[in-house]
Amino acid sequence: MTIQEDKWADELRIVSREKAANSNMPGIIAGIAQAQHGATLYQDGTDRTKCYGNVITDASSRRNLVSPLLGDFPKAIDKKIGDLLAAEDASDVPVYKNSLIVAPLGWHLVYHDAATRTVPDDEYVLRFAVNVSKIGEGKDDNFLRRANRPGRTCEYISKPRALAAWRSNDYEAVAGEKKLAVQACIDALSPIFPELLSIDCYAKLRVGKINCKSKWVECNTTADTTADPIAGKKACKADYYQCGQRDIEPLAKATPVGKCKTAYAACKKKVIDDVRALNPAEMPGRLEFDPCLTQYNACIEATK
Repeated sequence: MTIQEDKWADELRIVSREKAANSNMPGIIAGIAQAQHGATLYQDGTDRTKCYGNVITDASSRRNLVSPLLGDFPKAIDKKIGDLLAAEDASDVPVYKNSLIVAPLGWHLVYHDAATRTVPDDEYVLRFAVNVSKIGEGKDDNFLRRANRPGRTCEYISKPRALAAWRSNDYEAVAGEKKLAVQACIDALSPIFPELLSIDCYAKLRVGKINCKSKWVECNTTADTTADPIAGKKACKADYYQCGQRDIEPLAKATPVGKCKTAYAACKKKVIDDVRALNPAEMPGRLEFDPCLTQYNACIEATK
């Protein structure tokens, strides 16, 4: 794993109302992204560093201001990759030569809404954004053309708080929100990790289905030669069902879509458990499952 350096994004900065109004967030993302490739100016000639915000000077300790990219986020990625590779057969794990590139795209307290005056003047949101990409194995950059880099960008934006609330106790609220930002981005980026690691979950699923079906066909063919074909075929069907549970279901759950379905089922179960904890005879209404459906749809969209 390679963390791209950006000294302007190592610590939290504050993008004030004036800066937010003069440089919208898409512009900030574009400017910092260009900086990763050596560009120091926007297309209109604006100095990109103006979009990073102001240095925080009122913190006695810098611990809570440090970017997640310098600690928690790489550890979370490392654990996620470790879990994926641990589920693979040792003979199936490829040898990796190209690094996983993690590029910082934002670590700011940003004025909540520069376009309207209907929100309190001192409300700010915490924003963390990062891009994860990797050159495919067997490919590399050359003098004439850069290699394709599949990847994905995650952006986390907190709920707005008064700037004084963010600043309280040496930005203690930032430390708590940082954990949520890391987990949200890991969840959003997880569907692309199998592709970056050259793990073809769907290919294994197809092979598993073919194997189970082949065994079922072979079993039925053998049953036809027995004294009681009907009983034999019932046993074949039971074996086929067991093969699906043993070999196919774990592979299906390991796919990005399968993980979305598992998370959706867990979310629905939690909603039911929470309602029944108050009234064992009650079942939640359809609207109470809406947050689960919203998360599921976002998860499915992230797999595309």
